[in-house]
Amino acid sequence: MLDEKGVHIRLYSGSLNGLTAPVANYVPLIVADISLESGATTLLELPAAYNTFVYILEGAVTAGTNEQSLKKEQMGWLDLFDTAGQSTLKIAAKEGKARLVLYAGAPLKETIVVHGPFVADSADVIPGLYHRYRLGQLPHIATVPEAQRILL
Repeated sequence: MLDEKGVHIRLYSGSLNGLTAPVANYVPLIVADISLESGATTLLELPAAYNTFVYILEGAVTAGTNEQSLKKEQMGWLDLFDTAGQSTLKIAAKEGKARLVLYAGAPLKETIVVHGPFVADSADVIPGLYHRYRLGQLPHIATVPEAQRILL
């Protein structure tokens, strides 16, 4: 957790601004809960080639080089670049406190099929997942290794 200059970052997945979350992912993914005190600004270093969006939970912020205004229950998508370097996202609390979640991930560029609670790379896999679920063969989230648990 980062807590400085009116910026509070709780990182749930990936690496961001010197923090690294304990969760191990198959695909690189950043998930962060960010709170800003009134007037606070933060610069977030993100992989330029990641798909990234922010969702505002409380208050209002300006985001990006064009200082796009976003308020509660609005989402902002970041530009996606074809470079392997870093990009910097500037976020500032407009008036009062603000809170947002940030999601960023490497594009898979693979086919994705979603059906109910399951996500697969082929529709043919989905019936088998339902069958394994009904038989109790899918591990419960509570059985993940201790190192991958986030305790609040």
